[in-house]
Amino acid sequence: QMCIRDRIISLLFVRSPLLCSHFTNNHYITISHYTPNPLSVKMLHILKKNVTTKDINENKVKNGFLSRIFGNRAKLASGIYNYKIDVSNSIPTKKQFDLIFSYARSSSEARATLQSAFPRVTVNSLDNYPYSKAFPPDVLQADQTPKSQEYMIKHDFFVPPLAVDWEHQSLASTPETLKQLLEKYHPKSTV
Repeated sequence: QMCIRDRIISLLFVRSPLLCSHFTNNHYITISHYTPNPLSVKMLHILKKNVTTKDINENKVKNGFLSRIFGNRAKLASGIYNYKIDVSNSIPTKKQFDLIFSYARSSSEARATLQSAFPRVTVNSLDNYPYSKAFPPDVLQADQTPKSQEYMIKHDFFVPPLAVDWEHQSLASTPETLKQLLEKYHPKSTV
């Protein structure tokens, strides 16, 4: 299924890595990022540093004039990318929250990560914790989406950073847990 932007770009016979392009894999790692938070900046740096495979030099794939503007299709298809980084400056949606919550049931580390990102979640409530309890009606907008990220952070409903590896159903909220998460992409080396 192609997104609208991809359809438009495909009509122009060019795909951009910035416009929903198709890499050789579908591994996404989403980071709920908050620029004023130094920990969030550090985790985003770690993700960017490890996005390519260690044994392939990204610079060896040649860049032409149009590649610099629209993205290099050869580079995207070369297999050098381990995952795609989705930087989110918003609170997880209800569907994302439910998935993140289900991932937290897998281990005590995942549970601790969830609790650091959502401080109002308690250990006893992990069995059944609805989105409406994490985000009560007074902090939701009319369309049931949470208010601004700043508001949610200020009132301790959400504390970024939170990295979610959707493919491996893993969570990270510290550089240490992020490095453990990234070991799945770099099994032969230390991240």
